[in-house]
Amino acid sequence: MRINKKYVIFFISFFILQASLISGCSLSSNSSASKLIYAEKISVQSQAASKEKNDNTDADEQKKEEYELQSKLNKQMQRLLLEKNHKEELKKQEEQKKQEELKKQEELKKQEEQKKQEELKKQEELKKQEEVKKSDENKKQKVQVAQASTTPQSNRLIDKIKSLGNSQQAILVQANSFGTCRVNINTYEKINGSWKEVYSNISGVVGIKGFSTNRHEGDLTSPVGIFSIPYLFGWGGNAGFKMPYKASNQNDYWVSDSVLERYNVWIHREGGPDPNWKDYEALGTNQPLYKYAAVINYNMDSNKVMGKGSGMFLHITPLSGGGTLGCTAMPESNLVQVLRWLDSSKNPVIIQGPTSELNNM
Repeated sequence: MRINKKYVIFFISFFILQASLISGCSLSSNSSASKLIYAEKISVQSQAASKEKNDNTDADEQKKEEYELQSKLNKQMQRLLLEKNHKEELKKQEEQKKQEELKKQEELKKQEEQKKQEELKKQEELKKQEEVKKSDENKKQKVQVAQASTTPQSNRLIDKIKSLGNSQQAILVQANSFGTCRVNINTYEKINGSWKEVYSNISGVVGIKGFSTNRHEGDLTSPVGIFSIPYLFGWGGNAGFKMPYKASNQNDYWVSDSVLERYNVWIHREGGPDPNWKDYEALGTNQPLYKYAAVINYNMDSNKVMGKGSGMFLHITPLSGGGTLGCTAMPESNLVQVLRWLDSSKNPVIIQGPTSELNNM
């Protein structure tokens, strides 16, 4: 702060005058001049001291301002540096996260590819096992045929049956009597003019009331005779069959209507069965017995007779283990083996009845 020179001289003169009046002394002209000179000197010295003080104060203020400015600059630099470091850290974290994400995607892709390869390998292994299984079954069949019984023809029932025509495969279904539904099933193949046993002693069932030579619709018996096998069918899929095969579904029915052209025939109809049909059987998945089956050619030709019986099949044994409504049945595992063995080029037939009737065929 700067002090005005005029005010300094005024105050000094005032104090000197006051001091003279108090002491009762009269100031002469010379002493007044001397005192004025002294006051001037004092004023100059005071001014110089004040200027020095002001200069010092200004220097301190300048230093203070410079310090504060430097402090502000330092703080600003620190803030900018922190912001820069923070941005670099965020960028580094983002880059790291991106790399981790890419790595994760690559790992997932690698796992997916590995899973795909394992699945393909598993499918190939299953396919190979299936091929080996089929090959083993074929070998087994060949061995069974090659090592078939050499019992003299006169002692075997199959050799006593003379009306087999050009058939080279036969399924023999034999019961002890007319009234039983329990049967023993054997299969034969003709090789070099002789019947060789392929599958033997399969336990099966026929109609609940056994066999009949005069079957009619709904009597719960199975027909006696020799019947051809035109084709196989079922909803279980073709299990490697050599016979003609027809896949069935929920829109397929075996119909036994009161009209001849719709009696004992397969009909495919969308939207459910015809309410006008007198009788029918569903052939889809709701009928477990028809997962695999063969059609027995009974009362099916142009000379078929209404009411004589319909829907005769070779199918899976009922879960109850009891007899059927007229069909012939055996366990699923045996049935699949037999159906795979059947060959349409060998004109397979099924021969069934009680022993007493079979001996006379």
